Amino acid sequence: MPGRRVPSTCRPGQLVPARRRRFTVLRPGCAGLGRNRFLPLCLLAGTIGLLAAADTRGDLIFLKDGTVLQGKVSREGKTIADPHSGQAVWMPQGFFWVDDGARRVAFSPGQVQEVQGREYNAEHDIHSPRVVVGRKWLPALVEIVSVGPFDEKWDRKVVVRCTDGKVNAEIALPTQHLSTLTPHYARLDLSGYGYRWTCCYLTQELGPEQVRALIASHPEFKEEPGMPEGVIAAKRFRVFHFLVQAGWYDHAEKELEGILKDLPGEKEKVETAREGLKRLRAQQRVDDIRRAQGAGQHRLAQKLLATLPEEGVPEKTLAEVRALRDQYEKTTENLKQARRFLEELSKGVSESSSRELFAAAVRAISEELDHDNVGRLEPFLSQAAQAERQRRQGTEPDHDPAELLSLAVSGWLLGGTLAEAKVPVAERLWRAREFVLKYQTTTDRDDRRRMLGEYLKGEPIGVDEMAQLITTLPPPEPEEKVEPTPVKLHPRESGTGRGAAYYVQPPPEYHHGRPFPVLMVLHQGGESARAMLDRWSAHAARNGYLLVAPEWGQGLKTTYSYTSQEHAVVLDTLRDLRRRYNVDSDRVFLHGWGEGGTMAYDIGLAHPDLFAGVVPMGGRPVYYAQRYRRNAQYLPFYVISGDHSGLPHAENRQQFEDWVPKGHPAILVEYRGRGREFFAAELPLVFEWMKHKKRAMPVAELGGYGREFQTMRSTDNMFYWVSTDSINPGNLNDGRWDSRVLAATLWGYVNRENNAIHLRTVGLRQLSVWLGRDSKGVGMIDFGAPVTVVINGQTRMIARVTPSMETLLEDLYHRSDRQRVFLVRLDFNKV
Repeated sequence: MPGRRVPSTCRPGQLVPARRRRFTVLRPGCAGLGRNRFLPLCLLAGTIGLLAAADTRGDLIFLKDGTVLQGKVSREGKTIADPHSGQAVWMPQGFFWVDDGARRVAFSPGQVQEVQGREYNAEHDIHSPRVVVGRKWLPALVEIVSVGPFDEKWDRKVVVRCTDGKVNAEIALPTQHLSTLTPHYARLDLSGYGYRWTCCYLTQELGPEQVRALIASHPEFKEEPGMPEGVIAAKRFRVFHFLVQAGWYDHAEKELEGILKDLPGEKEKVETAREGLKRLRAQQRVDDIRRAQGAGQHRLAQKLLATLPEEGVPEKTLAEVRALRDQYEKTTENLKQARRFLEELSKGVSESSSRELFAAAVRAISEELDHDNVGRLEPFLSQAAQAERQRRQGTEPDHDPAELLSLAVSGWLLGGTLAEAKVPVAERLWRAREFVLKYQTTTDRDDRRRMLGEYLKGEPIGVDEMAQLITTLPPPEPEEKVEPTPVKLHPRESGTGRGAAYYVQPPPEYHHGRPFPVLMVLHQGGESARAMLDRWSAHAARNGYLLVAPEWGQGLKTTYSYTSQEHAVVLDTLRDLRRRYNVDSDRVFLHGWGEGGTMAYDIGLAHPDLFAGVVPMGGRPVYYAQRYRRNAQYLPFYVISGDHSGLPHAENRQQFEDWVPKGHPAILVEYRGRGREFFAAELPLVFEWMKHKKRAMPVAELGGYGREFQTMRSTDNMFYWVSTDSINPGNLNDGRWDSRVLAATLWGYVNRENNAIHLRTVGLRQLSVWLGRDSKGVGMIDFGAPVTVVINGQTRMIARVTPSMETLLEDLYHRSDRQRVFLVRLDFNKV
C-alpha cells in the first residue's frame, strides 16, 4: 500500500508512512458500537458479492446507515519531538480515514456501527518499480488534456493543464509509469526528470482488456519457450485469480478456458477453480435479482430467476433463490386473480349509479396494479375468492359484487388494513381521488377555491383520509407513453426558472402505479445536459432511478452564478417531474460535476428538505455553501474530489473540518493525485450509498444551539416544517455576494408531551409552521388540544389547531410532494 497524504502537516504531494490505528481509538466516540453486535442479514447479503470479489483491501467498516467501506483504517497526525526526551512522538489529529489504495474516505466516527479488522493481502499485487526523480511538485491539476496508451514497459504520455492559483498552463509531462497494479487500484508515477507526481486509479477505470494486456506484458507473466508447464500454469492461474479479485468473472472464465486448452494436464485445478467461480457467479446473479426486484424491474428479476443454474450453487444461495421464486409465484398469481375478479365483478354491479364509477375504478386499478402494490388488495382477494367458493357451493355469498369492489377501491386508496365492504365509503373515496387529480391540474387559484367549496358541500372524506389517499395517487398529469429512453421536456408551468428544459430517462419497467427514486444530475460548465445524462444512463437504469438532467446553463464557458434563477431551474424541474411521473419524493438525490458540483452544494444546503442526499463531484463549497454548512446536519453528502485539485480540495477539506466533529452524515472521498475530474468508477459506489438513504424529517428538534439553520436569500426559505416569507433586508445577500452580510438563523423543536412548539430566530420577520402526521398517523402535535407556540421567548396560545383541507390541497398543488403532506399552516408575523 502506498503511504498516506497528510496535507495539514506536510508539503503538497509528500507521502508519509501509513500508520494503522485500530478502531479502539474510534470506539469511545461511536454510540452503539459493540464487539458482539449482529449485523443485519440483509446488509450482509447485499455486500457478500462485493466482498467475495474484493476481499484483499483490509478492514471492513459498517456505517449505521448500511454503507460498507473497506480499506486500512488510519488517522491523520504528525510526529513531534518530545521537549524533554527528544524522542519522536506521534500525535493524532485531523480525520479518521479508510484507505483503499486509490482513495481515502473520511467520515464522522459517530457514523460507525461495526468494524471487522482484516489484514491487507498483497498476494495479487503486481509491481513495476522505477526510480522517480522529480525536482518540484506538479502544480494543482485543472484538466487531463490527453492520455496516451501504455507501452510494454507500462509507460504512457500524458498532457495536463495545471494552475498555480493565478494562471492555467498546459504541460506535456515526462513519461508516466504504472508502478503498482492490484485488483482494486493502480498507482502511477512520473519517471525521469521534471515534476514529481503520483496518482491512483481504481482498477475498474482501466477496464479488463487494458489490464489483461498490461499483465501479459509484465516480465513476471511472460512465457518463454521451453518453460516448464508447471511454471506456465502458475503464471496463468495468478492471472485468473487477479481477474476474479477484480470482479471480471467473464474474463476469468476465458482465462480458465485458455489454461485447459493449452495445458490439459491442469484439468483438475481448472475444474476446481471453475466450481469456485460458479459459486461467485451465482451469488452475483442473486444480487442482480435482488437489485432488479428493489428497482421494480420484476420481469427482469423473474427472467434471471428462471435462467439461474442450480448445479454447483451453495445450498444457502439456493434457499434464497427458492424463496424469491415462491414470492414471485405468489404475487403473480395474486395479480392474475385480482385482474380476473375486478373484471368479473364490475359486470355484476346492479345499481346503474354505481356501475360507471366502479368501471372507472377497475380500469385505473388494473392499469396501476403491479407486484409492488398488489398487497393493498389482499382483503379484496380473500373475500372475492370466498364469494366464488360460496357461489360454486350453491350458497349466497357474504358480499355482493358492489361490496366486494368497495373492498378493492378502499383498500387500493387507503391501504389493505383500512379496506371496507361499504359502497358509500368506496364511492366517496373514488370521487375524492378524481377531485384531487383535477384540483392539481387547475391553474387558477379562484377556480381551485370554488372547486373546493363545491366539494365540501357534497360528501367529502375527512382531511386525514385525504392525506392518506394522496400518498397512493398516480401523477396528476401523467406522460401517456413512457419508454426507458431519454426525452426532452419543458416544465408546463415555467415558474421563476424561466422554462428551462430538462432531459429525463425513465427506468426500465416504469409505470405510474409505483413511486420511483430520482437522481438529478447537473452538468459541468460547457458540457450539455444530455451528455451528463449519458454518463449516468446505464447505472440509473440498472438501479431503477428516474434520471433527470436540467439545462441549467448554456455556452462554452458557463459558470455557476449562485442566483435564485439557477435554483429555480432545479426546483421547477422537480415539481414538473412530480406531476408527470410517480416520484418517490423521499428518495430524490442531487449530483453535480465541476460547476454543477458547486451548484449541487449550494442548492442542497439552501433547500435541504427536498433531498435524501447530495453528491458533489469536483465541486467547491464556497460563498453560500460555506455560510450554510449547518444546514447539512440532517442531509447526507457524498463528496468526491481529487486531492491534487488545489483550491477545490482545500475548500472541501475545510467544509469537512466543520462537519466531521459535529457528526454530520457526510462522506468525503479523495482520490490520490487526481484533479478536478469526472470519476466514472464512483458511479456504482454512489448508487450503493444512495440505496440506504431516505429524506429526513427532524421533528423533535430542528437544529440546536450553535447549529441553527441559516438563510441569506429570499428563496432559501423552507427548512423541513418551518418556512419564512420575509427576511430582514440587512440579512439578505440576494444580489452580488457580500461577505460582510450575516445570515438569518432559525431553530425550533416540538415538545409533543406539552403540545408546545419552540422557535428561535434572528433576522426573520415572519414564520410559518407546517404540521402534519408521520407514516404511522401520529401527528406532530395533538390536533385536538390547545397548542403553545413560543417564539424568541414570547408565548402565544392557540386554543385549537384544526387540520385544513385547503392547506393540504394548496400545498400539494404548489409542491406536488405526495410523500410529505401538511395539514396545518400557522403564520406568525413580526417575530
